[in-house]
Amino acid sequence: MNHIDRKAYLMACKMSGVIPARSILKNVIHEQVEIRRRVMGPQETKACAAALVRNMNVKSLDLTGNNIGNDGANYMADVLKENYYITTLRLAENNISSSGLVSLAAEIIMSRNLKVLDLSGNGFKEQDAEYIAAIIESNKILRELYISNNEFRELGGELLAPALGNNDTLEVLDLSWNHLRRKGAIAICSGLKDNVGIKTLNLSWNGFHLMGCKAMAAALETNRTIKSLDLTSNRIDLECLKYLLKGLKVNEGLERIMLAKNPITSEGALVILKVIQESEVSTLTFVDIHTQCVSHTFIDMLCDVRDKRDLQVKYGLLLQQKAEEITEDDLMNEDPMMVLHEFSRQKRLRLVDLFNQLDKDGSKSLTYEEFSEGLLAVGIPMSSKGLDKLLRKLDKDGDGEVDFGELMQGQKEFTRKLLMIKSGKDEKSREEVEKFEELQRKLTLLLKPKKEKPKLVEAARKLSVIKDVEHATEEEKKEAAQAVFAIFRRKKLPDTPEGEGNTGESADAETQTKPSGFGKLAGLFKKS
Repeated sequence: MNHIDRKAYLMACKMSGVIPARSILKNVIHEQVEIRRRVMGPQETKACAAALVRNMNVKSLDLTGNNIGNDGANYMADVLKENYYITTLRLAENNISSSGLVSLAAEIIMSRNLKVLDLSGNGFKEQDAEYIAAIIESNKILRELYISNNEFRELGGELLAPALGNNDTLEVLDLSWNHLRRKGAIAICSGLKDNVGIKTLNLSWNGFHLMGCKAMAAALETNRTIKSLDLTSNRIDLECLKYLLKGLKVNEGLERIMLAKNPITSEGALVILKVIQESEVSTLTFVDIHTQCVSHTFIDMLCDVRDKRDLQVKYGLLLQQKAEEITEDDLMNEDPMMVLHEFSRQKRLRLVDLFNQLDKDGSKSLTYEEFSEGLLAVGIPMSSKGLDKLLRKLDKDGDGEVDFGELMQGQKEFTRKLLMIKSGKDEKSREEVEKFEELQRKLTLLLKPKKEKPKLVEAARKLSVIKDVEHATEEEKKEAAQAVFAIFRRKKLPDTPEGEGNTGESADAETQTKPSGFGKLAGLFKKS
């Protein structure tokens, strides 16, 4: 049998006028034939097909990158028509267009053996998706289909979608680099809602953006079979990500998701972890955001999540962030009642008691100045200007004063509102709760005691302002002398016994590095 196959190949080569390929002669008797990027062309493909028509050994045929064209595709269709043993066929990057695809599709639809098909990189157009859709819908044997790097675009996505909904046997689908976007992305996701077979799905580089993410979220809410989803480079920003995560949060089947090369930001990375942490049903075990820089907060949260579940996250560089600085500007645009309520809670104050204490004349109203001075006195972390802006929002009737009734009514309304949003289950309520929690965090940071500067730094600051010792005031001389004393104590110059360390050199070095007048200041210290 082996000799017959080789003989058939040699005869076909002679008739076609092509040189026999050693790789074909060698492998035609084995299960796998791999001839990649040899640029065989149609005639050499015809000779290869002659050796495979009745071959019972070859199970896998890989002719990637051989420019076989439509004629070569027709020859491969003839092979599939007669050969019942080939289970894997890879014809990627072969310049096959519509006519060649028609011939292949006709035989693939009828095939009862082909399980893996690769037609990537052939430049198929939008209408060609109709033939791919026919393969997906009609062939129940095919398990893996690779059709990336084509040009199906929006129309192609719409043509493929119904077939996905009607197929329950395909397990691996690669639709990457097909410009699906907008309507095409929405259609594909719609088809996935009804699909119960696909386990590995690659939709990378398809421009999903907002519309696609919303559609994918809807698909994930119902689809329970997809285990691996690749959405690499789909123009998914933070807004898009939040919509996508709505579906991810309730999905019970997905185990791996790839989101690299999307502008999700470091905040988006945190949002992903938060959703996984809060989800009661998520089965995610791997997240790929390897191009996204992350913060120290992300690392801390990841450790917390890993304490409770198995999760691997592939992330980018760690941002070397400065400690977060919260200023009163962060509170300017907030609801004034929200700010006052949370501040009084953290300070353990009652606004009504503070109001009554400040209302000396019992008029039941306070000017902005009186109210702001009272709040500043109890330590609210804002300036008079910032408080003025907040109090103007609180002054409902605009009379320039905050009435007791306005304050109590505002507090009552806010308390009722807070109870409603905390008990609400809809998305708007959750967003309001998140907003309030963020305000709590900001106020907590603002109320945190500021660390005092090291004494030596403060001493050096005092020393630096003395430029002319002889014309300095007595108070300046005293402060400068204390600064010198602090520096000497830090250096331990007076107390170091002779022969210990290198104190002499240090003293010289110290004197040389100080501004003019340092020696005179030292003299002032000695005189004192």
